[in-house]
Amino acid sequence: MKKGAMGFKIVNLWGKEQYIAYAPLESTKFSLGIFVEKEMMLKAVTDLQKEVKNSTWKMIFYRILPISSFILVGIWLAVFWYVNRRVIKPLRNLTKTAEEISGGKLGARSDIVSENEIGQLASTFNQMASQLQKYYSGLEQKVKERTAETEESKKQLEVVNVEIQKKLEELERTNNLMVGRELKMTEMKKEIEELKKKVNEA
Repeated sequence: MKKGAMGFKIVNLWGKEQYIAYAPLESTKFSLGIFVEKEMMLKAVTDLQKEVKNSTWKMIFYRILPISSFILVGIWLAVFWYVNRRVIKPLRNLTKTAEEISGGKLGARSDIVSENEIGQLASTFNQMASQLQKYYSGLEQKVKERTAETEESKKQLEVVNVEIQKKLEELERTNNLMVGRELKMTEMKKEIEELKKKVNEA
């Protein structure tokens, strides 16, 4: 200390262990030292440790936990918003479109334009709906054409049926005339035979 050095030592003074810390004074050539009893220093250190521990727990409960809770809630809300926007809402939209198509609205389309898996699914679904609409439209057209052909065939059959009916009636009249002539011929033959008998008898 007389040489103006800096240091820390444990010494025995007055029958007790004491800590001494010393440092040089700028205006002099020697050092200034401070003596503290070891027991007092240990007690002070213990008290300081307790204070630091209490302060740490207080900081955790009153500062860090509330801030962490706000941060966690914020993160949860951000994750929920992201999942809702990118997954839940597009799936609901896709389900609604599927229900509309199953209900007969073949022109319904999903408006999802994202590049993720759900967007690709929606794009594939829209393509499928377009193909289904084209197929259904073509099927309707074919049904209309078949119906028109059937109606035309029915009309033609009705015309043919009428003609056949006329022919049958004409044949029936002709048959009746022929049968009448045959009857008249038979009667005439009988009359001739009778006349011949009378002439022979005369």
